[in-house]
Amino acid sequence: MNEYQRQVYLSALGIENYMPRWRLALAPTPVVCELPVLAAEAQLQHAASSSEAVTTSIDADRFDLTEAVSSAAVTPLMADVLRTLTQQAPVPRLSPVPSSAARVTVATEQVPAFALSIWRPVDDLLVVDARNTQLAFPTEALLNNILRAVFDIQRPIGNEEVLRWPLVDNVLIARTEDDARSALQVWLEVELERRPAQKLLLMGKNASQYFLSSDINYDDVLWQEIPLANSHSFTIVTPSLVELLQQPLLKRNLWNALQPWRKNK
Repeated sequence: MNEYQRQVYLSALGIENYMPRWRLALAPTPVVCELPVLAAEAQLQHAASSSEAVTTSIDADRFDLTEAVSSAAVTPLMADVLRTLTQQAPVPRLSPVPSSAARVTVATEQVPAFALSIWRPVDDLLVVDARNTQLAFPTEALLNNILRAVFDIQRPIGNEEVLRWPLVDNVLIARTEDDARSALQVWLEVELERRPAQKLLLMGKNASQYFLSSDINYDDVLWQEIPLANSHSFTIVTPSLVELLQQPLLKRNLWNALQPWRKNK
């Protein structure tokens, strides 16, 4: 298609600017647009010089307009077309995609999803255990035995409440360790205000490191009774129920740690 017909079609389609980047292998050779002379010889010379300056500024990777239009047949209309094509707004640069190393760094700061089991066997006791859904261990049966021996609770503990982190499944919400600690401590504060409990049994690392302050290390307070910040409650930190079942010898340490809480002792 010659240049004149191409401009007519582009105008009908509502396309103001169009620049082909390459010519297909089987496409016909571009034909120079044949238009009547619209001005004097001076105008032709001026148009030719303008078009020559414009065509030299076109990027090398674009379609070579010199193959389609010869300088001898350039008209003022062709010069305007070429000038319009070269005055397009520059393409905005996109922000560079973060490298894989940067993505890994961000990912390592996020806390993996986890869940906690919550029981309220009696009004004065709150039990929080780190869940392990991959292991089908009789954790409730073990907890029933512990409560029967220490607190003389003969009835079953009932259904557990599951507390999951993140609290809201939204990728736009931050999931760092500080975010998890802040959110879970707020939950605990509200729970103790709604239903006060003097004793809090935190079982497992996930159950302790997020409900206690950041300066308290899990290994340092294991088997110990410590006061709970901003409340009148005390907590004892122990391994999770799954860990107690996997390592039965830990039950001796658990029994000794819970002696201050034994009923009527």
